[in-house]
Amino acid sequence: MVKLKISNLNETTEYAEHAELGTIAVINIYSSAVQNKNALCSADNGNCSTFCFPIPGGRVCGCEHGVELKEGSSTVCSNTPYCPEIHNKIIVSADCPRMNGSKCTFTCKQGYKAKPGVDNVLCNGEIYTPEDPCEDIKCPATLANGKWVNCNFSIETFCNYTCNYGYKRNDVVIEAECQMNGKWKLANTDNLCKPIICPMEFSQGRVVSTCSGMLGQRCEYQCTGYGYKKNENITRIECLESGMWSRDTDSLCQQITCPYEIPNVAVLKGPTGQICSRTVGTQCGFECNNGLVRTVQSLHCMLDNWAEDIRTICTGSFFDHLILH
Repeated sequence: MVKLKISNLNETTEYAEHAELGTIAVINIYSSAVQNKNALCSADNGNCSTFCFPIPGGRVCGCEHGVELKEGSSTVCSNTPYCPEIHNKIIVSADCPRMNGSKCTFTCKQGYKAKPGVDNVLCNGEIYTPEDPCEDIKCPATLANGKWVNCNFSIETFCNYTCNYGYKRNDVVIEAECQMNGKWKLANTDNLCKPIICPMEFSQGRVVSTCSGMLGQRCEYQCTGYGYKKNENITRIECLESGMWSRDTDSLCQQITCPYEIPNVAVLKGPTGQICSRTVGTQCGFECNNGLVRTVQSLHCMLDNWAEDIRTICTGSFFDHLILH
């Protein structure tokens, strides 16, 4: 296919050689202002900047006399304003002609994302508008119950954090990494700052159910261990910033003991002769004062007192006992 210049028929421009075209049967001449377009050239001029020529199985683009196609382009003439495929932070879709007035879809380079509401760019001469449709990908700046420290939230950076009053840092996670997708490399950042909660249970007891154990709470407690009772000098305990209670929890519940001083009893003994602990459930041997005899062999400590009537465990004299028997 050639282009002929009417004023000089010897001056021709060849566009393509296609032997299969055969013999030209007819030549139609149209006004220079009107171009009869083939289907392949009808949509956006076949993406050609100047001329679109249909050929078997496709189309080719042509330029004005003396003008060549741009190097590396099969659609744009060298005298046509042309926007680049890659510009600043964007990569324009391959199907866009990138000529003046072309509206193109695009993707952002790695590390960037399209600004909200920007779906395409317009080729304006040799630049695109908007000029900067992409923005840096950043990780969320908010942190539940805490804040990030000296962090610009850019991808591939590591950020430290602090927690608000009443919360403590996660013992495992020292810092977090901002990933390429704009998400923190954590399953859930809500777990970075955990509420300070004092233990609800402790040795032989626990705080009452109406208490949550949060920092600053003053709570009552109860003793749940068999044979234990509340310390009469401590009625409430307060949860401290350390996550510990204001009082030593080992001192809150004390073992119940039966009275040590028993009328007419000289010595209390344990099962193997050691000092008797007098705690609930223990059995104690004993010796009566001189001249008195035992009416029982041992004493049993119960929750509120000795099981035996301590008024009658030592009575009479040894000789009286012999006479009675």
